[in-house]
Amino acid sequence: MHGTLCPAWVDPGTLGRIPERDLDAAWERDALLDDVDAVLAAAGMGSARDWTQLVPVPVPEVPSGSGALPMVATLSLYEPRRVWWVAPDMGLLVRADLEFSDGLVFSRAAVGVAADAIQDTLREVARQDPRAWHLWREAHGSHPILIQVTPARLGCP
Repeated sequence: MHGTLCPAWVDPGTLGRIPERDLDAAWERDALLDDVDAVLAAAGMGSARDWTQLVPVPVPEVPSGSGALPMVATLSLYEPRRVWWVAPDMGLLVRADLEFSDGLVFSRAAVGVAADAIQDTLREVARQDPRAWHLWREAHGSHPILIQVTPARLGCP
């Protein structure tokens, strides 16, 4: 794959296209991100286009019935430092706040990996046990599910 990053579940021979940010392909990128924007808007957030970095990645399909493309869009901001994973086909938004505050120092990479593992695990549950996913969605209603990962101090103050 000559230096190209590819998720483990995507067959190495699979061809995929991520539209560029240039103006010629802006309509195509906007169409791809419509479902992401719908999840963000339902959660009271702005458009995916407001983020510094945006990387849509194709993922295995889950039996959600949403009609949205099976993908996870990773959104990043440098100020404030945040990374969000949006899975529009699942109505799922996992958020990792990576700002150092109140003297708290932590591994941003470890927090990011934990947040990514949460969304990836929920996708696998939905794929492997659709009934369990249906019960999860039923318990949370039809609005997007927001999971926030925030580092905190452990132990006594």
